[in-house]
Amino acid sequence: MKLRNLTSKDVAGKKVIYRVDYNVPLKDGKILDNSRIALSVPTIRFLLDSGAKEIHILSHLGRPTGTYDPNFSMSLVLSEIEKLVKHPCEFRKFLKPSASRIQLHGNLRFSSGEMSNDTTFLKRLLQLGGEVYVNDAFSVCHRTYASIVGIPTYLPAFPGLLLRSEVSQLKPLRIPMQQSGLSVLLGGVRLESKTNIMSHYAQHADNLLIGGALANGFLEFNGHCIGKSISYKPYFASIEKIIETALKYKKNLLIPVDVLVTNKNNLTFKNINEITEKDSIVDIGPKTIALFKKVLSESKEIVWNGPMGKFEDKGCDKGTLEMMKIISAQKSCKTVIGGGDTLEALDRFGLGRNAFTHVSTGGVAMLEFLEGKDLPGIEVLSIA
Repeated sequence: MKLRNLTSKDVAGKKVIYRVDYNVPLKDGKILDNSRIALSVPTIRFLLDSGAKEIHILSHLGRPTGTYDPNFSMSLVLSEIEKLVKHPCEFRKFLKPSASRIQLHGNLRFSSGEMSNDTTFLKRLLQLGGEVYVNDAFSVCHRTYASIVGIPTYLPAFPGLLLRSEVSQLKPLRIPMQQSGLSVLLGGVRLESKTNIMSHYAQHADNLLIGGALANGFLEFNGHCIGKSISYKPYFASIEKIIETALKYKKNLLIPVDVLVTNKNNLTFKNINEITEKDSIVDIGPKTIALFKKVLSESKEIVWNGPMGKFEDKGCDKGTLEMMKIISAQKSCKTVIGGGDTLEALDRFGLGRNAFTHVSTGGVAMLEFLEGKDLPGIEVLSIA
């Protein structure tokens, strides 16, 4: 895999379709963490300085269901782009181009055609008039979306500065086979997108540590009550496969032994056999933190994606914060962290990104890339 090299000559005087990931966390319409936008600024400045005639910015925001939702309008990030780039940017709601030099178009996920790589939707994207395609959205390069693999079928396609940096930083850390001393810590909510990844690391990592809402599935599968917490019963077959894989290859699969629960707004630490039907799990407990710390501090390489609990809520952030402190303190091993929620937590807690070997903008994309998979969005930017 060798990425094409983007030069000034490739974009001078041309209209550029620029795919980014501006899926920033919002509260009441305000941006909580602008890092995803800030990380794209060097590429935008390069395109401007190279004489690009127009820059058409395409992105997604949130999880709309294929229809317009004002809560996920890209207009919410417009002023932040202008502030960081120090250049006017026009918002174009309906994928209709204008003559402005920088144009931010509407949320791609307002159309189901983006996710299905629908031909009709792809034609709408191509009608923006782009002559060159540049991609910095590493976080969705594992997807076969219209804006990720469809457009490069018709236009010269290049990686942006951010995506190139991601690949160059992660490539030496790829671990498609057995890696001695590797510990993988997974949290967050989206179990359905991580079952294959967990199966892979249950075979190839020495330690697979599961926290966050993901752990609910394993606790419930093992017969524990999880109360009002998110249930993953439809994925019990996948969970069983992960457990069996870890047993077969004699790997350590660690799940919480205690948790923080909320019941009528009261926060209480409980052992996993003490959880009641009225409880909701919101974080890992101190015994689990100590268990995870022991394993992580003995590791040679650590990969982390996903928070340990509802870190955004008061009193529910200790598990995630302690994992960050523990991992950032491991100076003698490689440490790679990534994913939107993980990065939000990193910035919220004020830990510097240079405390880790690499901080990736990708979550599942990062995990699959490290796993050794060829990502569709990377392949279309590579020299054949």
